[in-house]
Amino acid sequence: MKLFHLKFPIMLIFMNVFEKIITMEKLYLNQENVNLDKWKFMIYLIIHGLIGKNSNQHVVELLGNGSGEPKV
Repeated sequence: MKLFHLKFPIMLIFMNVFEKIITMEKLYLNQENVNLDKWKFMIYLIIHGLIGKNSNQHVVELLGNGSGEPKV
């Protein structure tokens, strides 16, 4: 059985945990400018990098080629 089938549930668990932590930080610090989508994307990249086989190629496709401009 491939680990790919575990990637999505693990990613959802991590995203829910981090979303709750960030929500608690927002309540504690009374800040509304915490970007949850950015955190979710970062968690997805971490989980994808830990479990995915071709993670480096996907990260390059998502983030760009290192020159500061996104890859088209």
